[in-house]
Amino acid sequence: MALVSCRECSKEVSGEAKTCPHCGVNAPWQIKQDPTFPLVMLAIAAVLLIYNFLFGEDDVSNTAQKAAQPTKVSQHQESTLASKYEANWNTSPLLAISQSLVKSKIRNCGEYKYKQSRTHQGEYVVYCTRDGTNWVSYLVWTGTKKVMGPYDIDPSLGT
Repeated sequence: MALVSCRECSKEVSGEAKTCPHCGVNAPWQIKQDPTFPLVMLAIAAVLLIYNFLFGEDDVSNTAQKAAQPTKVSQHQESTLASKYEANWNTSPLLAISQSLVKSKIRNCGEYKYKQSRTHQGEYVVYCTRDGTNWVSYLVWTGTKKVMGPYDIDPSLGT
Protein backbone atom coordinates (compact mmCIF):
# COMPACT_ATOMS: atom_id res chain seq x y z
CA MET A 1 0.00 0.00 0.00
CA ALA A 2 1.81 3.12 -1.28
CA LEU A 3 1.32 6.57 0.13
CA VAL A 4 0.47 9.36 -2.28
CA SER A 5 -0.27 13.06 -1.89
CA CYS A 6 -3.93 14.07 -1.87
CA ARG A 7 -4.80 16.12 -4.94
CA GLU A 8 -6.69 18.67 -2.78
CA CYS A 9 -4.86 19.09 0.53
CA SER A 10 -1.47 17.54 -0.47
CA LYS A 11 -1.34 15.43 2.71
CA GLU A 12 -0.24 11.79 2.54
CA VAL A 13 -3.03 9.29 1.85
CA SER A 14 -3.17 5.59 0.96
CA GLY A 15 -3.08 4.97 -2.78
CA GLU A 16 -6.18 2.79 -2.33
CA ALA A 17 -8.23 5.29 -0.28
CA LYS A 18 -11.68 6.17 -1.65
CA THR A 19 -11.75 9.49 0.22
CA CYS A 20 -9.09 11.62 1.89
CA PRO A 21 -9.31 11.31 5.69
CA HIS A 22 -8.06 14.90 6.01
CA CYS A 23 -10.23 16.87 3.56
CA GLY A 24 -12.84 14.32 2.41
CA VAL A 25 -12.25 14.64 -1.35
CA ASN A 26 -13.23 11.57 -3.42
CA ALA A 27 -10.41 9.62 -5.14
CA PRO A 28 -7.58 11.66 -3.58
CA TRP A 29 -4.94 9.74 -5.57
CA GLN A 30 -6.20 10.97 -8.97
CA ILE A 31 -4.19 13.72 -10.60
CA LYS A 32 -5.97 17.03 -10.53
CA GLN A 33 -6.51 18.21 -14.10
CA ASP A 34 -5.55 21.78 -14.85
CA PRO A 35 -8.75 23.59 -15.97
CA THR A 36 -6.75 25.80 -18.36
CA PHE A 37 -5.33 22.85 -20.34
CA PRO A 38 -8.24 22.61 -22.84
CA LEU A 39 -8.12 26.39 -23.38
CA VAL A 40 -4.37 26.31 -24.04
CA MET A 41 -4.79 23.46 -26.54
CA LEU A 42 -7.61 25.35 -28.28
CA ALA A 43 -5.44 28.49 -28.52
CA ILE A 44 -2.53 26.49 -29.99
CA ALA A 45 -4.84 24.89 -32.56
CA ALA A 46 -6.22 28.32 -33.53
CA VAL A 47 -2.71 29.75 -33.98
CA LEU A 48 -1.69 26.78 -36.15
CA LEU A 49 -4.79 27.15 -38.33
CA ILE A 50 -4.21 30.87 -38.80
CA TYR A 51 -0.51 30.27 -39.61
CA ASN A 52 -1.43 27.57 -42.14
CA PHE A 53 -4.02 29.86 -43.71
CA LEU A 54 -1.56 32.76 -44.04
CA PHE A 55 1.66 30.92 -44.90
CA GLY A 56 0.63 27.39 -45.95
CA GLU A 57 0.76 25.97 -49.45
CA ASP A 58 -1.98 26.62 -51.96
CA ASP A 59 -4.67 24.02 -52.24
CA VAL A 60 -4.16 21.07 -54.60
CA SER A 61 -6.12 22.64 -57.48
CA ASN A 62 -3.86 25.73 -57.50
CA THR A 63 -0.77 23.52 -57.31
CA ALA A 64 -2.01 21.49 -60.27
CA GLN A 65 -2.66 24.67 -62.27
CA LYS A 66 0.84 25.96 -61.53
CA ALA A 67 2.37 22.61 -62.52
CA ALA A 68 0.64 22.80 -65.89
CA GLN A 69 2.33 26.14 -66.71
CA PRO A 70 6.10 25.81 -67.14
CA THR A 71 8.22 28.72 -65.96
CA LYS A 72 10.66 30.34 -68.36
CA VAL A 73 14.37 29.98 -67.64
CA SER A 74 16.33 33.23 -67.95
CA GLN A 75 19.38 33.58 -70.25
CA HIS A 76 21.66 33.85 -67.21
CA GLN A 77 20.33 30.57 -65.82
CA GLU A 78 20.76 28.87 -69.21
CA SER A 79 24.44 29.78 -69.45
CA THR A 80 25.21 28.43 -65.97
CA LEU A 81 23.13 25.24 -65.93
CA ALA A 82 25.31 23.33 -68.40
CA SER A 83 28.40 23.89 -66.26
CA LYS A 84 26.57 23.11 -63.02
CA TYR A 85 25.39 19.58 -63.92
CA GLU A 86 27.05 16.41 -65.25
CA ALA A 87 27.53 16.06 -68.99
CA ASN A 88 25.56 12.81 -69.53
CA TRP A 89 21.90 12.12 -68.89
CA ASN A 90 21.06 9.21 -66.61
CA THR A 91 17.96 7.27 -67.62
CA SER A 92 17.93 4.51 -65.02
CA PRO A 93 15.33 5.25 -62.33
CA LEU A 94 16.68 6.62 -59.05
CA LEU A 95 14.48 5.83 -56.04
CA ALA A 96 15.25 9.11 -54.24
CA ILE A 97 14.17 11.16 -57.28
CA SER A 98 11.01 9.08 -57.75
CA GLN A 99 10.11 9.54 -54.08
CA SER A 100 10.70 13.30 -54.29
CA LEU A 101 8.49 13.62 -57.38
CA VAL A 102 5.70 11.58 -55.76
CA LYS A 103 5.89 13.55 -52.50
CA SER A 104 5.58 16.79 -54.48
CA LYS A 105 2.61 15.40 -56.46
CA ILE A 106 4.33 15.74 -59.83
CA ARG A 107 2.05 13.87 -62.23
CA ASN A 108 3.69 14.36 -65.63
CA CYS A 109 6.69 12.08 -65.10
CA GLY A 110 5.84 8.81 -66.75
CA GLU A 111 9.46 8.79 -67.88
CA TYR A 112 12.37 10.90 -66.68
CA LYS A 113 16.07 11.47 -67.11
CA TYR A 114 18.37 13.40 -64.83
CA LYS A 115 21.77 15.00 -64.32
CA GLN A 116 23.39 15.31 -60.91
CA SER A 117 24.85 18.59 -59.73
CA ARG A 118 28.64 18.77 -59.87
CA THR A 119 28.75 20.82 -56.66
CA HIS A 120 25.79 19.74 -54.49
CA GLN A 121 25.24 16.10 -53.66
CA GLY A 122 21.56 15.17 -53.86
CA GLU A 123 20.66 17.99 -56.27
CA TYR A 124 19.43 17.03 -59.73
CA VAL A 125 17.98 18.62 -62.82
CA VAL A 126 15.24 16.24 -63.97
CA TYR A 127 13.52 16.18 -67.36
CA CYS A 128 10.06 14.59 -67.26
CA THR A 129 7.67 13.49 -69.98
CA ARG A 130 4.31 11.84 -70.01
CA ASP A 131 4.21 11.07 -73.74
CA GLY A 132 7.90 10.74 -74.71
CA THR A 133 8.00 13.96 -76.75
CA ASN A 134 6.93 16.88 -74.54
CA TRP A 135 9.47 17.45 -71.78
CA VAL A 136 9.52 19.78 -68.78
CA SER A 137 12.29 20.19 -66.24
CA TYR A 138 12.39 20.25 -62.46
CA LEU A 139 15.06 20.88 -59.88
CA VAL A 140 15.04 18.10 -57.29
CA TRP A 141 16.77 17.91 -53.91
CA THR A 142 16.57 14.31 -52.76
CA GLY A 143 17.79 14.95 -49.20
CA THR A 144 14.80 17.16 -48.40
CA LYS A 145 12.56 15.74 -51.14
CA LYS A 146 11.98 19.29 -52.39
CA VAL A 147 11.03 19.85 -56.04
CA MET A 148 10.90 23.16 -57.90
CA GLY A 149 9.32 23.62 -61.30
CA PRO A 150 8.16 22.89 -63.88
CA TYR A 151 10.53 24.84 -66.08
CA ASP A 152 11.07 24.87 -69.82
CA ILE A 153 13.83 22.52 -70.92
CA ASP A 154 17.28 24.11 -71.13
CA PRO A 155 18.92 23.78 -74.57
CA SER A 156 22.40 24.16 -73.04
CA LEU A 157 21.95 20.85 -71.19
CA GLY A 158 21.43 18.88 -74.40
CA THR A 159 18.86 16.17 -74.93
